Amino acid sequence: MRKLLILLFLVCFASASAQKVDTLYYKRTTFNTSVFIRNQSLSHDELVKLYSFDKKVLRKYKVGRIMLPVAPVVSVAGIVWAVDGLIGVNRTAMIDGESYDYVERSLPKLLFGLALFVTGGSFMEGSNDFKSTAARSYNEHLKKLNISPKTTFQPKWGITESGDVGFRLEF
Repeated sequence: MRKLLILLFLVCFASASAQKVDTLYYKRTTFNTSVFIRNQSLSHDELVKLYSFDKKVLRKYKVGRIMLPVAPVVSVAGIVWAVDGLIGVNRTAMIDGESYDYVERSLPKLLFGLALFVTGGSFMEGSNDFKSTAARSYNEHLKKLNISPKTTFQPKWGITESGDVGFRLEF
């Protein structure tokens, strides 16, 4: 009985920690998408090697990588432009011989600044999308080559042919 419990314990944890084929997974954050293989982050050169099987996938990854540093610059430029539109320019008007001070605010500057800010955010999101799409395309490529991720053995739980409760291991 004790050996059976130890075997059952080992089977449960061995199946959970069984190693998979080299598929990619990604973690999206606000400002970046990191690509991992077997819990190790991949560098740019390693990803270029992996994505070299298809020019479209490689182009998506490279475009995503180019868009990432552009996004904050465009967003900050939009904020500056919108603030400049809100601050406006001090003017003086002469009406009936009296001078009146007022501030002329530019609605087009404000709207253009907001549009730039939104565009920068879209660039950032697009960059993350391109990088994650490249990783998914690589995994699809592995599936086409019949290298889909499988565990080293797959336990099956249930009722056996004889009607008893048990499990079966396939290697």
